[in-house]
Amino acid sequence: MKRFLCILILTCCAFLCFAQKSTKTPPKVEKTMPFSKGLNLSGWLEDLGEGNSRSLMFDRQDFEDIKSLGVEIVRIPIWFEEFSSGEPDYIVEDWLWEKIDNAVEWCTELEMYVIIDFHNDCESYSKTRPDVEDMLKKIWSQIAGRYNDSGKYVLYEIMNEPHFKTGNIEADISKWNRIQGNILKEIREIDKTHTVIVGAEGSYSMKYLLRLPDYKDDNIIYNFHDYTPVVFTSQGSTAATRNVRHIPFPYVKEKMPPIPQKIPPSIKQELQKYPEISKESNLVKPYDEVVNFANKRSVALMCNEYGVDMTYADSEDRINWYRLKAKWLDERNITRISWGYRDAFGIFNNKSYTARFPEDLNIEIIKAMGYEVPKIENR
Repeated sequence: MKRFLCILILTCCAFLCFAQKSTKTPPKVEKTMPFSKGLNLSGWLEDLGEGNSRSLMFDRQDFEDIKSLGVEIVRIPIWFEEFSSGEPDYIVEDWLWEKIDNAVEWCTELEMYVIIDFHNDCESYSKTRPDVEDMLKKIWSQIAGRYNDSGKYVLYEIMNEPHFKTGNIEADISKWNRIQGNILKEIREIDKTHTVIVGAEGSYSMKYLLRLPDYKDDNIIYNFHDYTPVVFTSQGSTAATRNVRHIPFPYVKEKMPPIPQKIPPSIKQELQKYPEISKESNLVKPYDEVVNFANKRSVALMCNEYGVDMTYADSEDRINWYRLKAKWLDERNITRISWGYRDAFGIFNNKSYTARFPEDLNIEIIKAMGYEVPKIENR
């Protein structure tokens, strides 16, 4: 009992010190958007296996529920390539257009912004296909042509998390920067109005965001993803972190488990450096760098994926992580869109896609993310 109380006190002290330590005023993104926070509708129009992606569809009630939380923007990850005719024309299937049309209509009526996100496979073992440019051109000409006149609530995202992994990162960065610029030009040939979201090689790395070229477009948003520190946010839930569990956040020496033997060298190194990696100063430093870079380019900045898998993370630590990340992003004027809604990274008390709204909502997560707590009423 004494050991438990000691650890509890140490955890509380660690979090208070962690949350209050920084007194330096952070830089702010100068160009802001009419939205600041949102959610990903993960698992809806993604290829998650037979019986999932085509059957677990959101309807208008889901959009109304999300809006009631105070959500200002939703991102819809869509596997366009998988739901098309394939080479050479990549004609998008009619059922998918119907779903996207509905989402655009509902968001417009609810005055909630929506990102049409070209997503596809982004697992750690996958690679972006080397001939991706031709496919992107074919599909984006269809998207831009269909939603050119859809109104102000629609945004485009060229491609989620590019990652060529050729072994030559300099070549990969150069290649993606060129491809992204070419696709942006293709979109602008059709649609000169809608905001376009761009990101960097290395799966939307903040480090490589600093290498993005000036696309000479005043209606784009620079974007990145943030799941740091990975050994906390994805503990036990990926192939690399399968044997990593019970990692605290913030770091508390007495709560750290032994380092497992069977883990990749990169994960072992992160665990060894976790006391340093998990410090606030190290977690926010990349934010400040990308904010300053975005201001030099006079563009808005977005983090449209961040989150913690609920499977093995301590619930209180998970809440603390969301509270801190939301605070750090908000005070820098970085739009934040959490991953996700109904999944292991979601805002419900369980990761079932049938979790009930609002009865099964994780109220403390809702509060930590700065959303409105809905009233529980019979519907």
